[in-house]
Amino acid sequence: MEPFKISANAYLAAISPCVYAWVRGFDPMIYLYIGCSPNGLYRLFNHNIINTKELMQPEDQILIWHTTDYIELEHKLISQHKPKYNLGGLLTIEEKRQKDIASRNRTREEILAPFRLK
Repeated sequence: MEPFKISANAYLAAISPCVYAWVRGFDPMIYLYIGCSPNGLYRLFNHNIINTKELMQPEDQILIWHTTDYIELEHKLISQHKPKYNLGGLLTIEEKRQKDIASRNRTREEILAPFRLK
């Protein structure tokens, strides 16, 4: 079996701030959930809604935007697409910034714990 490989650039992109969207269909594309993370894809891979295998369908996709303005872009996309599984309501940009500060204060060990081999 061949290992799955990613480049250093792909790895660096994966740990950079981003916005992600779980979508279904093509025309029209239905946005099911939109989120963001200052820690890159860490939040995406540990997200309860997206990781619910019963909800995901084989044709579903995850769209990812790497941006330093992830809070503003997430807010814009949620306002525009009103995703079905964004149940908590739309936080203001200031509320989201406060949440982001708390997230950044997490330790490296907390962030990497789910990825440690057991």
